[in-house]
Amino acid sequence: MSLGESVNALLDGLLAAADRLLQMPLFVVLLAASLLASLLAVAIARWTRAAQSPAVRRGLVIALIATVGCTVLFALDQRLARIEERLHELALARTATSAPSANQPAPIPTTIPATNPAPAAPPQQPTAATAPAPKRALSFDLDAVRKSLLDTFGEVDVDATVCDDATDSVQLHCHAPLARAYLAIVDLQRPGLEVALGTDLVTKTLTSTFAQTEHCIVAVNGEAGMSPFPRSGLGYWTGHFVQQGNVLLREQGNNPRPFLAFDRQNHATFRAMKASDRAVPSDAWNVIWGRMDAIIGGEVQLADWGNRQPRTAMGIDAAGRRLYLLVVDGRQPRFSMGFTRGEVGMLLKIFGAHDAMLCDEGGSSCLYIEALGGLVNIPSDNQGQERPTYTHFGIRRAAPRSH
Repeated sequence: MSLGESVNALLDGLLAAADRLLQMPLFVVLLAASLLASLLAVAIARWTRAAQSPAVRRGLVIALIATVGCTVLFALDQRLARIEERLHELALARTATSAPSANQPAPIPTTIPATNPAPAAPPQQPTAATAPAPKRALSFDLDAVRKSLLDTFGEVDVDATVCDDATDSVQLHCHAPLARAYLAIVDLQRPGLEVALGTDLVTKTLTSTFAQTEHCIVAVNGEAGMSPFPRSGLGYWTGHFVQQGNVLLREQGNNPRPFLAFDRQNHATFRAMKASDRAVPSDAWNVIWGRMDAIIGGEVQLADWGNRQPRTAMGIDAAGRRLYLLVVDGRQPRFSMGFTRGEVGMLLKIFGAHDAMLCDEGGSSCLYIEALGGLVNIPSDNQGQERPTYTHFGIRRAAPRSH
């Protein structure tokens, strides 16, 4: 793992740990503050042995009291804000259930729409029952997939559904390692589809906003750059980026990155990071880069077997006619710890991917499926809050051509 990846993972881990601490019972938060005060008191006691001035000692004591007081006030403020948010959500739910339609009572929602899901438990995931199933079969052999998953990952719960005439959705719950994955499989050759790319490489936006603006049936995060901060810049996380024939970004010669290229008919080709030929195909109409190779020519890249993180990956089948968009949740104990890079490749290969690349991951990872109501996973930031990214990838219905 590079230094940049290590720093980003450390920052995300610290933020996630702080968020989980604030979700615990209040006495646990106060106990943690007391522990912090004790550690600071021990440190101050050692410092004051060498400090003869009473003014120095008083200053250190005041700093200790201020630190502990601010910590307690911050914890209380966050808890009160979350209680207020939860009460607001419950009020919305009561309003929804008390307003039946003219024909029949409104159904009680199984989930409460919210920008930040309630911290007590991960929100219920969309299932096949939440989306109407078009009259066609799944694009893969579900029984064969279940057998391969059992052989590779052990016990895995699989929920697969036909979302529309071009898209299948698969939600997976792996028991060991504990992980939840979300996969969209798109038939690129279905008439009326086109690739949508965003944004302008300068301003970060949300994947869900991009998907709704572009009327995408599926969408996935792109690149957030060097850090979660709004003006972090892309840094060395750059590659080929072409939007409807317009070249917006070129790969740096000393910094190769994998990329997927799509022609005007949505036929896809893959160029691995390891490939010596770095040229973009001459017929490429849309191109998006990734970070690392996951599968090359059917061979899973087995690097990194000990680092489980939230993941985003994009892949295609051998013919370049089928697209795989995968997101794995992570950094959420008792819910999903994430996948290693090797596990991402193995999962995609089971479903038929021949080539695949890992994209920006961590708090950036999110998958949008229109037929299932929007985001289907729970990003690791702040119990489900989306992280804005510089780029996005989606599939949408092409606008009808006027004659």
